[in-house]
Amino acid sequence: MTHLVRALSAELFKLRGTRALWLALLAPLFVPFIQFASLYTFTGDGAPEYAWAKFISGTSFTWLFGLLILYITLEAALLAAIEHNADTWKYLHALPVSRGAFYLAKVGVALLLITGSSVLFFLTTLLAGALLARVRPDIGFARHAPDIANFAGIVFLSYLASLFVIAIQTWISIRFRNFIVPLAVGILGVVLSEVANRNEAVQYYWPWIQPVELLRKVGIPGADKLLETGPSVAHILVYCIVGSVVITGVALWDISRRDTL
Repeated sequence: MTHLVRALSAELFKLRGTRALWLALLAPLFVPFIQFASLYTFTGDGAPEYAWAKFISGTSFTWLFGLLILYITLEAALLAAIEHNADTWKYLHALPVSRGAFYLAKVGVALLLITGSSVLFFLTTLLAGALLARVRPDIGFARHAPDIANFAGIVFLSYLASLFVIAIQTWISIRFRNFIVPLAVGILGVVLSEVANRNEAVQYYWPWIQPVELLRKVGIPGADKLLETGPSVAHILVYCIVGSVVITGVALWDISRRDTL
């Protein structure tokens, strides 16, 4: 445990001013900003009572279907690149700290950054809707309140549903020095999610589509039609949590048997 605390402290220290940190701060702002800009210039007719529901549904779907996975891919690759680019793995492995501690510290920092980004996405979406209530009161935001509890639940559960992908991308990013390899895996995962989206059997087991599958099961009242087919919420959560633990265990075994990375 002492080794892990030391490794985690070192990782947090190295994080300051890095592109990984800036990405964690800026990525969650993109979707709410785009949705805000779209509704600010909106001139059509809508259902005012569902303005908040449709806004939260739109931002959540866009964030979960593609951007969250790409963000996780980039975040994991950037964190691993701190050591790969400086070629410091041999130095770290020479220290009286286990390799597993260094790996778990990387995973811990990735989880911390993605947790922070999820919270930032949640708060920014609500802030964007509140601003729309002031600048565009005619489209319904000022007359109705958002279902904050439902939205918070979706953000939290979708984070749990992304743990499998976080584990996979972290392992690949540390395992391969070439930055392109984890990027290619993440992008391929997103692209093939389109195929998985059309195949119910694949929907149960394709890690990269689980966050959006969860949204389709939980949904936003007044905006989303819940799916009655495909994996259940319990299946998604258990599969992704257990999968992340298994992948992390395999990664620890893989790293412990290698001379260097």
